[in-house]
Amino acid sequence: MKRINHDTYAAVAFLAIACFALWETRGLNDMSAMFPRTIGFILSGLSAIYLAASVFNPERDKLFASVDKRRAVSMGLGMIAYVVFMWFAGFLLASLCFIAFFVWLLQGKTERRLRRVMRASFFSLLVGGGFYLLFRFVFLVPLPEGVLFGG
Repeated sequence: MKRINHDTYAAVAFLAIACFALWETRGLNDMSAMFPRTIGFILSGLSAIYLAASVFNPERDKLFASVDKRRAVSMGLGMIAYVVFMWFAGFLLASLCFIAFFVWLLQGKTERRLRRVMRASFFSLLVGGGFYLLFRFVFLVPLPEGVLFGG
């Protein structure tokens, strides 16, 4: 039984990135290193779980076999638009719009229109606002304000 597959290689690559991030923060002061170390520890833990899962329960599918290419392209273009809009309108407004649009889009036609809009608005405010507060006030990360608001 073949235990090493593309998931194993990806897990090892993520683990290497996490170790590199932790190694590079060794010379920073505690406040400056707080965010990168937190991300490094989270990434290393999740990568270790991913590595264990890929070894003990390997996937037999071909790489990208189950990927809906149309959705992948639309998500990629949406992320590019998000980065451009963030430069123009800032982190908070771009995040709220990006999350609301994709939550609305990914719900499909299964729900009534008002319910889709309400759910998209709720999750946009919860996730976008939550990340803004976390980065701005907990991790003290300077966020883009956007040229629209003088940034």
